[in-house]
Amino acid sequence: MYMRKEKEAVSPVIAVILMVAITVVLAAVLFVMVQNIGTDTGEITAMTGTVDENSAGWIVGLKGSPVENTSSVSWYILDAATGAKLTGVNITFNDNDADGYIGTGDTYFIEDGTHAQKYNKFIIDFGESTVEIPLK
Repeated sequence: MYMRKEKEAVSPVIAVILMVAITVVLAAVLFVMVQNIGTDTGEITAMTGTVDENSAGWIVGLKGSPVENTSSVSWYILDAATGAKLTGVNITFNDNDADGYIGTGDTYFIEDGTHAQKYNKFIIDFGESTVEIPLK
């Protein structure tokens, strides 16, 4: 029988280069997968509000983790006695950090120079949940 001696696979140099390349790619993939493990994502705090009264109305300051884009949130005042939404009160939102989300540092100004709406609740409605802030 006749045997050919020229049968060779990949040369040893190319084989080593391929093994090193595969090892580097696998190490990079593994690094990307685990780089965020153990990273502190920050504590989520519930939304709360503080109320400051002045001669023109109330300023409601917010504190809590940023939630919801401002376009998907509504706000209004509830009459404490009847539970009905009150109309005719101007409410202005001020996104102080300009991030487009409602969160710490943002404020609402509720204009009511007569303070006729005193002891009612200011409601921020996120759809699935609400934040109630008493106006006292």
